[in-house]
Amino acid sequence: MIMRLQVIAILAKHYFGKVSQHIGLLGLFLVGILLSTLPVGWDQHSSNVTFFGFPLELYGHSREESLSALLNEFFSWAWIIVALFYLSKLLKRLSESFSVNEMLWLRLIPCSPYEVAVARACWVIGSALALGTLGAIWVLTCSVFHQVGFDGLFVNVEGLVSHVLLSGGIVVALNLVIEIGESEQNSISVISLLTPMILTPIYLGINKLADTNYTLFFPYTIPFNRGLQNTIFHFGVTALIGTFLLCLHAVAKFRFSHVRVAIED
Repeated sequence: MIMRLQVIAILAKHYFGKVSQHIGLLGLFLVGILLSTLPVGWDQHSSNVTFFGFPLELYGHSREESLSALLNEFFSWAWIIVALFYLSKLLKRLSESFSVNEMLWLRLIPCSPYEVAVARACWVIGSALALGTLGAIWVLTCSVFHQVGFDGLFVNVEGLVSHVLLSGGIVVALNLVIEIGESEQNSISVISLLTPMILTPIYLGINKLADTNYTLFFPYTIPFNRGLQNTIFHFGVTALIGTFLLCLHAVAKFRFSHVRVAIED
C-alpha cells in the first residue's frame, strides 16, 4: 500500500506540474487583492461605492450591498480569466491523460489503472481546493478591509470551486462511458468547460414550470450571478456531483487493481 501511495503521489505531481507553471495564477491573485482593497471605498455623502475615487452610481444602495456587489463583480472577472487560461488547460491535459501517448508514458511506471484514476481525481480536487483557498484568502482580506459580511463574498468562491469539480468530473465521466479518440479530446474539454454555465439557462427555463422544492437543487454555476436566488445550494450540488463523478472514475478502475504493468529487460 505504501508503494501505491508513492505511485499516486508521483502521478499527481506530474499532473500538477511545476510551481513555475502557476506563477500567472498567483500574479492574478495578488492583483485581485490589490484592486479589491486600496482603490475601493465608500462615499458617505453620495452613498456610492468608489473606485480610485470615482463614484459608481450603479452600486448606489446600502454600503455593504454596494461593496459586496462590486467585489463580487471583480471576482467574476477573475473567474472568467481563470476559466479561460487555467481551467481550460487543466481540462485539456486531463482529457489528454486518456490518450494512447499518455498510456505509453505510464508504462515507465509500475502502476495500476486505479492508481492513475485516483491521481487524476486528486489532481482535479487539489486544483479546486487550491483555487478555493486563494479565493477564501481574498474573501477574508476584503471582508476585514472593507468591514463587510463574509457570506456574500464567499458564494462566488464556492461557484468557482464547483465549476472546476464538475468540469473535471464530466471529462472523466465521458471517457469512462464512451471511447474518445485524440481528435475529440479538445472538443470534450471545451464541452466540459462550458457545461456548468450552460446549465444556468436550462435552470431558468424550467424553474417556473417545475416544483421549486426540486429546482432548488438543480446543478449549475456561473459568474456574474447577481439576481439569481439560492446560488449557494445550486453551487453546492454542482460541487457534490463533480466530486461524485471523480470518485466514481477512481472506483470504477478498482476492478483492474490486480493488473500491474511491468517492464522486462
